[in-house]
Amino acid sequence: AAQIAFAIGAYYADKEDWGNARKHLSGSMGKIDKNATIDVQLQAHAMLGRTYEKLNNRTQARTEYDKVRNSWKDPAAIVNRVQELAKTNLEGEAQVSRRIGKMLEAVGEATFFFAEEKKIAVDKIAFPEYKGSGEKKDVEEFVNKKVADWQKKKRSAIESADKEYQKIVRLEPVPPPRW
Repeated sequence: AAQIAFAIGAYYADKEDWGNARKHLSGSMGKIDKNATIDVQLQAHAMLGRTYEKLNNRTQARTEYDKVRNSWKDPAAIVNRVQELAKTNLEGEAQVSRRIGKMLEAVGEATFFFAEEKKIAVDKIAFPEYKGSGEKKDVEEFVNKKVADWQKKKRSAIESADKEYQKIVRLEPVPPPRW
């Protein structure tokens, strides 16, 4: 039932019917969290995060993506759980790889969301506006104080965003190619 609930939400998300995707995913998330496998749980939260993002609700998107990111604290244990589940269900190696790949896509998407939030913060740091006489002394003072301060803030924010993007490349067992 949990996988069917996820499939219905995924259907609407694939059609970019974000209202119905939100309705079906958010209404089924308790069932999905309780009964679905970890790979489906991660995909569902990432999909609901994307849905909220498309509906311009970054706060709810952040909550869902954070659930994905927090679930991926021990990647080896999660991959092990999926492999053990696959053995129990007599799934082949290709199916296991597919499940792991979909999980990595979900985690990559969540990580990318948080990196993009850092980029938004970078973009908000505006270059200071010069309001002076235009004389050399005024311009030098502006550059040495306001521009230098802007440069330090901007550089720090860019480095912070870069660290978030680098987390995608360092995802284990392998980084998702899409992200």
